[in-house]
Amino acid sequence: MSYPSQSALPSTVSGIKRLAKSICRQDQIPHFQALDEVAQRCGYENYHHARRSLERAEAVSLFKHSHSIFLSAYWRDTSKKPVEAGRETLKIELPSPLLSFLLKHQCSSARNLEGFYIEYEDHIEMRSDADSQERARELLYRAAQSLQ
Repeated sequence: MSYPSQSALPSTVSGIKRLAKSICRQDQIPHFQALDEVAQRCGYENYHHARRSLERAEAVSLFKHSHSIFLSAYWRDTSKKPVEAGRETLKIELPSPLLSFLLKHQCSSARNLEGFYIEYEDHIEMRSDADSQERARELLYRAAQSLQ
């Protein structure tokens, strides 16, 4: 079996499949065997090990390229004496920047984003105060689910 040089070995699952397919035709061996041989040449135990490892690395890479978005809501609980107030902030990770899929004028009409506005390119804030800390958290979680 003739392999490409070490620097030309595939580094993706689709690359392993492509090389295995050409070896399969050339050497008249079963496809699963060619997949294992290519994966072993690339430094993995077998094809399944290569696929799991490369998919895991790809997931980590996607997370590294995510964009942090902050959601804030102020709350004021007048049912308690003395009156309690504060701010809840939630950080979420999205695969693309906020303004690439949500325009400023769309924010208030999007599902679960009613009452929110885009404060900055990475920050959404609720316009009015929630009546309790629990309600503020609930509204933030709903907004986060809609964005995700």
